[in-house]
Amino acid sequence: MLAMTQIEPPILFPRPNVLLDGAGGSPLHRFTDQPDPRRNPRLWLKLYLEGLTLHRRSLVLARRAERVLDLGCGCGWFAIAVAQGNPDVRVEAVDTDGRLLDWARYYSDRLHNEGKKFGKVTYKEQNVEEYPWADVEEEFDVVHAGFILSRCKDPGEVLNGIYKALKPGGWLIYHDATDPPSGNLDQAAVLQHRWVKWRDPSSDPWSWRRVWKQRYRFDMVRALARHSEPTEGHVLARVEELFALRFQERRRAFLDVYLRMARRKPNQKFLMLPIVKFLDDLGTRMGIVQGACRYVLAQKR
Repeated sequence: MLAMTQIEPPILFPRPNVLLDGAGGSPLHRFTDQPDPRRNPRLWLKLYLEGLTLHRRSLVLARRAERVLDLGCGCGWFAIAVAQGNPDVRVEAVDTDGRLLDWARYYSDRLHNEGKKFGKVTYKEQNVEEYPWADVEEEFDVVHAGFILSRCKDPGEVLNGIYKALKPGGWLIYHDATDPPSGNLDQAAVLQHRWVKWRDPSSDPWSWRRVWKQRYRFDMVRALARHSEPTEGHVLARVEELFALRFQERRRAFLDVYLRMARRKPNQKFLMLPIVKFLDDLGTRMGIVQGACRYVLAQKR
């Protein structure tokens, strides 16, 4: 641990440089943050796991807009996809991670240099909770907030700012991890209890329920979330107060828990990922289990 603390962040997380196009034996991990599906397989995995249909619906809505705000933009994949689909759009992308913003700027510049039609995208390194909402009142047609409100100390205040920043009739694209679904915890606990009770007489479903609740709390999606009040349910209630919900769906019942557990034997368990995702989607569609990630399209009244 002492040795790790002496390593500079740029070494662990390199920023784009002259070797990005693969010349000179550039290390493979230099590509892992790029918002380019041709170079970054992780981006395809992200889109596949979150649902291509949901992303397509978001992009179609955002590409019709004149101004778009992308909160927690990361490497800028959503902002860049919107700008590629509408050369007249203006997108403002905000994130606290300057390393990821460097990748986004690099890829945007490369598209400009290739002469492709591309909207105007500006990147800001800023905390979402410190965004100057008063300066952008009724300026945006669409605000994209993906897996960012769960990381804010006061998501209600951020929602108030989003409401002010949207034009009348503007759209909020909101998706985030829900609280651990109670029904899923019950079913997983009962199934695991039945599986182990023959070799562990002390097993009981209540203990397994607590185990599964912890697994949900620290899965691949919630690992960086803020584990305190208000809960996601309260955040959704606030969204319903401010906006008219036009579409809502919950997906990914156990998928993120599986990805967290797959770290132990990644090669073996990732081969099973398509099957797990199919069963996960089938279970949520049929109502057997509840989705643990919520996707919402809401319109400003």
